[in-house]
Amino acid sequence: MLKYIVSGEKISASNPEVNNLETVVSKIKKRPEVTKKYMQQWDRERILVKEAKDEGKEIGKEIGKEQKLIGLICKKLLKGKSVDVIASEVEENEEYVKGICSIAEKHLPDYDEEEIYEEWKNAVCSWNR
Repeated sequence: MLKYIVSGEKISASNPEVNNLETVVSKIKKRPEVTKKYMQQWDRERILVKEAKDEGKEIGKEIGKEQKLIGLICKKLLKGKSVDVIASEVEENEEYVKGICSIAEKHLPDYDEEEIYEEWKNAVCSWNR
């Protein structure tokens, strides 16, 4: 019976309880209002999944942009440029660039944008608490 409830799979051996349950479920499934409610729920779930995917893509794009900027800042640090010059060249706020530079400098010359991004993001979160 439990196997039928969980998977809808009917075991080969005849079981009166499973047969009765299957009869009730079949009758309910044939009712138009049940089909309508099921389809509405399916539509809602489909929309929610799409929205979650879209939001995930946008977050991914933002992270990618920040990681690319971190890579650019690291390259400029390796060339010996100052924070104010870097901020001007990348057209970002000097405090923002300074925060990234303070973390990036610990990782030079072999830097990893993802690692610096994670450390920077964690630092920003702790600063905002």
